[in-house]
Amino acid sequence: MPAIPHSYALIIGVDRYEHPAIVPPPDAAAHAQRLANLLSGPPHDFAIRFLTGPEATKASIEFEIDEMALAGITDRLLVVFFGMGDTLVYEDGTQLGVLACYDTDPVDVTTWLQVDEVMTLRTASGIKQIGYIFDAPIGGEALGLVSRPKLPDGVDPAEVRTHEVISGGMPPDRTYQPIAAHMVSLIARLNSNHEEQITMSTLAKRLQRWLNSQANPPQMIQSGHLPGTRGGTFTFGALRRAKRGKRRHVFLSYIHRDLDIVQRVRSDLSDHGIPVWDDDQLGLSASWREMVDQAIEESAGVVVFLSPESANSAELQRELQHAYSQNRPVYPVLTRGTQDNAIPPELRKADVFDVRDVRHYESQIDRLVDELNRTAAAAPTRSGRPFGARPRPAAEDLTSE
Repeated sequence: MPAIPHSYALIIGVDRYEHPAIVPPPDAAAHAQRLANLLSGPPHDFAIRFLTGPEATKASIEFEIDEMALAGITDRLLVVFFGMGDTLVYEDGTQLGVLACYDTDPVDVTTWLQVDEVMTLRTASGIKQIGYIFDAPIGGEALGLVSRPKLPDGVDPAEVRTHEVISGGMPPDRTYQPIAAHMVSLIARLNSNHEEQITMSTLAKRLQRWLNSQANPPQMIQSGHLPGTRGGTFTFGALRRAKRGKRRHVFLSYIHRDLDIVQRVRSDLSDHGIPVWDDDQLGLSASWREMVDQAIEESAGVVVFLSPESANSAELQRELQHAYSQNRPVYPVLTRGTQDNAIPPELRKADVFDVRDVRHYESQIDRLVDELNRTAAAAPTRSGRPFGARPRPAAEDLTSE
């Protein structure tokens, strides 16, 4: 990643309003403060301007935005707003995104801060990297999203101008789910686990997966590029790589009936920088079984997807036994069924990652990623400890469908 001389972030968390009719989202200031603490340190190293409570007036926010416009063209700017907001839809169908400042009067539209006013940074300066995050129900049209320009082959996206935005989107039933708490937790986890750069698109993708587990139909994150972008990538900071050799892959063992959930987990692991191997990488070959055995032997561990059908799969059981013979750790993921009809006896005392309920999928995958990051890059053990024999949480209930 190219050197960025300076990074500046304006973080606004409005936890109370002058007008009693405006009810702030819970803990907006606390989430904003936690984000400020994260971004002010390595690997991000932003200089932070933090506004909350009576400091977060419309005039104060506009002043800080004008100050940011004075940054150098190679600097990086980020504006984050946690508070009340809305999308006004006019009779002709046009949309206007607005944010509630501390001194906003809900019946006087001139006292609201227009999203367009915040995003004047992209037109008032030639700054290469500008990002905006609004935890408010702001629609894509109100944001002015545009298609990302195609970059020429061989061009580093981090070298190219980018103006990007994330908003919480407009929920179908107008019941808005705040994203601040989960977004801050995501950045904290990515700091710990991810070996590549944290980008706006990474955050948007992960936030949407979380929202998909919260409601049906889900609230749709609005994210993408803004006018003036040239198709680059907004990065929060290049994370320091661990000083070690090439990371070994994780082997995925499954039956093809579970392919949909396998593909989702594979994608999530890849997003966290965990290389994966499965039999999709094999062509038609007489030596396919030898290649599978070799992939297990060269792996850092085996993630096995369990269901009633997998319990009766001779090939899946053979892969597990080969992992056991090679002292590879096994990470059981329960996709369907119960403890009795889906989990082999030797894994019933293991720490099972239960993804049967979509509402718990995200937290279970986070646990799996944490476990893989602790062990996947380590040298294989030769202790003879049974694979998968890690203690299961006492509260885990795996007996119901």
